[in-house]
Amino acid sequence: GVLACKVLFAGVDRLWYAGAAFDPFLGRSRHERFGEQDVPGELRDTVRATGAGMAVSRAAIEAAGLFDEELFLYAEDLEWCLRIRAAGFAVVYVPGARLRHRVSAASGGAGSPTTSYYETRNMLAVVERYRPLPRGVTGIRRALVVAPRVLQAARRPASAWAALRGWRDYRRGRMGRR
Repeated sequence: GVLACKVLFAGVDRLWYAGAAFDPFLGRSRHERFGEQDVPGELRDTVRATGAGMAVSRAAIEAAGLFDEELFLYAEDLEWCLRIRAAGFAVVYVPGARLRHRVSAASGGAGSPTTSYYETRNMLAVVERYRPLPRGVTGIRRALVVAPRVLQAARRPASAWAALRGWRDYRRGRMGRR
């Protein structure tokens, strides 16, 4: 269904993506071997690809559909891979296919307010679609998804506020491009 290529940071031989795990309860998507030196690897199944470098088969698209337009800018690739996997297709990491990536360049860089907003709002949407919880527990999980993003942005008040706006907009059903 999906071939996921190795992604290196632009300008250095350090890995940004070499496969990824996803915890649908906590809303954590962890890139494997993040920041490590680039070394050869082997083909293997992975939970999700990154939109920075993936090839998707026509059969997978026909079965799972296209990107969800409500998830404009972050986590849309995660959600799409989850749908493709649910349709019975594999997501395979292909280390021989490589690219270099200027991480978050389209949104002002890692930790920018735009990145904080969309990562928070869209991750809430993904976890609640793929791991629904009873109402009382949902509030706790939302806090567990939002709090780390706010804390990571503590030195950037505009980004911390953007993460909180992402939480607010998700609760209000405001999705898509803002």
